[in-house]
Amino acid sequence: IKMNLHRTITLDETAKKVFLSPYYFSKLFKAETGITFVAYVSQQKMVQATELLRHSDLSISQIAKSLGFNQTSYFSRIFKKEYAMTPKEFRSFSKR
Repeated sequence: IKMNLHRTITLDETAKKVFLSPYYFSKLFKAETGITFVAYVSQQKMVQATELLRHSDLSISQIAKSLGFNQTSYFSRIFKKEYAMTPKEFRSFSKR
C-alpha cells in the first residue's frame, strides 16, 4: 500500500492480489488493524502528506496529485478531517 500511495488503491484490486474475496479481505483487514481498508489507505496518504508538507516545497496541489487525489479541494477536506487544520495551516504551523 505504501508503495502505491501515488494512485487510487481499491479494496477489490488489493483483495485480488492476495487471492481473497473483497468481503473476506475486508473482514480480515479490519480484524488485524482495527480500521477499515479504506480508512487505512486514507490514513497512510495523510501521513505521507504531512511529511511532504514539512520537508518539501511542493505546492499543496502537487502534493495532492502525488498522492492520487484528482481534486485539491477533496485532498484538503480529507486532510482537515484528519488533522483539524488545512494543509496550508499545517505547513505554516510545522515550519515554526
